[in-house]
Amino acid sequence: GHTFSGWSTSFDKVPSYDIIINGSFKVNKYTLTYKVDGYTYLELELYYGDKITPIDTPVKTGYTFSNWDRTIQTMPDSDVILNAEFTIRSYKVYYYLDGKLYETKTVKYNEKVVNPTVEDQEFYKFSGWDKEVNNMPDGDVTIIGSMIKDTSLKAELTSKNPAYGNLAPIAVYGIVAGISIALSLAVSIVIMKRR
Repeated sequence: GHTFSGWSTSFDKVPSYDIIINGSFKVNKYTLTYKVDGYTYLELELYYGDKITPIDTPVKTGYTFSNWDRTIQTMPDSDVILNAEFTIRSYKVYYYLDGKLYETKTVKYNEKVVNPTVEDQEFYKFSGWDKEVNNMPDGDVTIIGSMIKDTSLKAELTSKNPAYGNLAPIAVYGIVAGISIALSLAVSIVIMKRR
């Protein structure tokens, strides 16, 4: 961590008296580099033995900073590279169907989002979700869907419905037949009474 600077005294010939010559050293300076995903985030020049103080943590979209890959307290006698380590975040996808929470999914940042399938109901069909999210963004997402009336089906029975249109003559015939039977019984009772 030091480099020799030189002696305190220099001479060509040895003098005729005792002499003390002192050597001196200077502290070396080294480079401390912080990297994020291979790119330089911060670079510092520090002397050997200098205390290393914490720096502002880097920010990465969709991730939480965990730590640096090495922990050092003081500057060693060499250059140092520290690489940032991150933890991927997870977010929520909320699906609402006709105003009610239908499903909730937890998806990691940048992962593919697959919307749930909604089955059609009697007389109603699913109209679809209001958005398609290909990859999960760095935040929660709300997706809305709805059920609509299926106009291809006739939910109400009317006289125009072919399935029931032939019932009208049968009903009329039944009513007429019932009246005829009732009148026949009434006539029979009157004749019996007269006898």
